[in-house]
Amino acid sequence: MDVDANLSKLYYDLAGAPTDDVLDALLTITTPDHILYGSDYPYVAEPVLISGKQALEERLASHGLNPQDIFTDNARRLFGENVPLRTYGERIVRLAEIEVVPEYLEEYLTYAKEVGVTSVKVEPGVLTLFSMQTKENPCKIYILEIYADKEAYQSHLQTAHFKKYKEGTAQMVKSLKLIDTQPMVGMEMLGH
Repeated sequence: MDVDANLSKLYYDLAGAPTDDVLDALLTITTPDHILYGSDYPYVAEPVLISGKQALEERLASHGLNPQDIFTDNARRLFGENVPLRTYGERIVRLAEIEVVPEYLEEYLTYAKEVGVTSVKVEPGVLTLFSMQTKENPCKIYILEIYADKEAYQSHLQTAHFKKYKEGTAQMVKSLKLIDTQPMVGMEMLGH
């Protein structure tokens, strides 16, 4: 097995704050067309994200790399030339706050996992369905939902797998609150 050849075929994400040493190391492992940018949004605060991106643009240029390639073009080549760039304003970003009746918790989690995996896998407009349980009360569940746009969200509600989840868990849910959010970062983001 040729480890070096295999490592050179992988794609690498520059999330966080890559140093000059990190860039130098990556360039010894792979070619610039295998280096991508990931913002870590929404887990990084807007001011940190923006200043970090600006510093990274300068660092890339100082290494002879084209920031445009790293920030968008490499990903578009990887995922297809027709992948649209979208602004955050088109996305629907929502947080679902759910409390499950304790005796139904395990059954609910099965339904939630199935609909989440299926939706992200088969629906191009469903970008994220990230579920979390609170540590102090496992029956309290939050789901970060990100849809490409309103059309993708409306389409998701009509799918057989979502309807199965909705109908199957109706008596399991004690409370449901949908919290619409306004993403704070005004940068472009790669579409799904």
